[in-house]
Amino acid sequence: MDISRRNTLVAKLKAKSIPVGEHPGPTISIDDFFEGNDDLGSIGCNLISHPGVEKFYSVFAHIRSLSDVQDVLVEIKDLVDEHSWPFADTVFVLTSKSRDDLQKLVASLEPDEIGPFPPASIPRDLPALKDGMKIIGVWWD
Repeated sequence: MDISRRNTLVAKLKAKSIPVGEHPGPTISIDDFFEGNDDLGSIGCNLISHPGVEKFYSVFAHIRSLSDVQDVLVEIKDLVDEHSWPFADTVFVLTSKSRDDLQKLVASLEPDEIGPFPPASIPRDLPALKDGMKIIGVWWD
């Protein structure tokens, strides 16, 4: 784990108006979340055969690069402790893709649920949606 990157990420989170631990929590870019992160407990920790943090990053970076995707953001749920990477169980994809199309793209990450979230569970700091875009959450239990 890159401690410097972790500390930078924690500082960015603490500077946000939404405290970590509040529901819904603050979001961060996939680059900020995944670069320097090798903590298998930070995302997908319920998976029996974890594909690795690098696999999560590569899948979501690919999705973000698609023309029908506005952005991909990670919701931070907990800061755990100073020796662990911040914990996330949800990634939000701003896209015009269907739920089924997104499901196919993230299948290798074995999420527990994919789809629209209730309005009360959508982070307040997501960017405004561009025309034709919607929010689809990808969640691990």
